[in-house]
Amino acid sequence: MKADHERELVGASFAPEVRPRYLSLLSTLKGRKKFVSRFAHLIDPEVQTTDAIEDDLKRRGAPASSYVVSENPRVDGRQMALRDALEAIA
Repeated sequence: MKADHERELVGASFAPEVRPRYLSLLSTLKGRKKFVSRFAHLIDPEVQTTDAIEDDLKRRGAPASSYVVSENPRVDGRQMALRDALEAIA
């Protein structure tokens, strides 16, 4: 289930030409750690507020409850309410 969610995330978040690279990273624990670190830093630091990120994700179609990919091990890999996940990561 975790792998399915993460493959969907790559498919929805990255251009087709880079998807194979990110999918290959997700195939190992070391690679997943690298992927999560890179993914966590894709948003411009000036707009890294809970409200701004939530608004952006909702505009992109994020559901109220989502699978979480995070550098924070307390929430990584969990299904959570979007707002709760963002507040836990902040």
